[in-house]
Amino acid sequence: MSAFLIEPSTYLALQLLCALVLAAMVGWASRRADAPGLRRWLAGLLLAALGCVLLAQGSRLGAWSLALVFSVFTGSALCFLLALTEFSGRKPSRLWLLPAPLLLAAMLALLLHEPVTLALVGSLAFALSLLGIATLAPLLRGLPSPGLFVAPSALGAVVVAAWGLRSHAALGRGELPPADALSTACYAVLFVLLLTTTFAFLELHRQQATGRIRQLADLDGLTGLLNRRCFLERAERAHRYAARTGARYAVAMLDIDWFKRINDRFGHAAGDEVLVIIGQQLRAAFGADTLLARYGGEEFCVLLPDAGIPDAIACAEDARHRIECLRLKVLEMQRFTISAGVATCTDASGESLAAVIARADEALYEAKRHGRNRVNTAPPPHESASVLA
Repeated sequence: MSAFLIEPSTYLALQLLCALVLAAMVGWASRRADAPGLRRWLAGLLLAALGCVLLAQGSRLGAWSLALVFSVFTGSALCFLLALTEFSGRKPSRLWLLPAPLLLAAMLALLLHEPVTLALVGSLAFALSLLGIATLAPLLRGLPSPGLFVAPSALGAVVVAAWGLRSHAALGRGELPPADALSTACYAVLFVLLLTTTFAFLELHRQQATGRIRQLADLDGLTGLLNRRCFLERAERAHRYAARTGARYAVAMLDIDWFKRINDRFGHAAGDEVLVIIGQQLRAAFGADTLLARYGGEEFCVLLPDAGIPDAIACAEDARHRIECLRLKVLEMQRFTISAGVATCTDASGESLAAVIARADEALYEAKRHGRNRVNTAPPPHESASVLA
């Protein structure tokens, strides 16, 4: 078993090197402006490196140095916890102040010249801060993989607490505990904890950046709705599914009435605000189960899965009524409206998606020609073809 024991000096050298290398990686990644939590994680790594340097003093440790060591390690763990909360967008919880009373107790033991008590209480404060990461990480809903932090942090808390209870006498004399199975387990767990949680945190940032790039590629930058390219890709999948299963779907094309006049009279900033608000109203009217896109300029397109003409008309009329009732300050409280055209597709029609959208678009312009601020229904595909003939 002795071959598997780790000397304290060897562990501290490895931990120091690991902390500095990881700090360089995190510091490089934190140069981006949109890197929530990385600077706090960097601070935690630097504090961990400082703690290793202080602890490496071995027999030269005094009572004040011992107090500083545990304060530094506890501060390092709390920096990691704060980094997680910043990443998830949540505010720090008062529960994270729990290690503070233990640190105060450690300082009191120092004033009473009880270094053994100081070592015991200080190690428990460090263990409690690690337990904070383990218990609170699952509550941070913005974290895609809280388990990456829970398991190593919980194990680290248990091992550090056991190590403190076992080794506080030696620490109280200003000595590092001799190499034994518990010390080796403690050193190994803390080394793995530092390594795995740092790589996991960097992976969370990579996932976030990838999601942001995908979002920029799929969404309209002004309204937050799907852009035309993404809408057509998803709508084509829905069309193939409907053709394969015999399901139906409806398409609604909507356009803002006299939008050029709005831009000319009130300015493009007012026009942009109108587009954003209409996007919000369309979301409310058509619901979350639809594909909703800014199709181009002031035109919007909606695909309603498993819906017929009555469903599409009801949603489009709801949207038309919502927008008709709006009064915006940027438009000097004047009314603005939309027109809409709806078409449906069944498996029996044999139409392409482009043909369904074209029929809905033609119905939209029929609504424009008949006075605007109305919803018009496209005829079935065979009737539409005969009219065109």
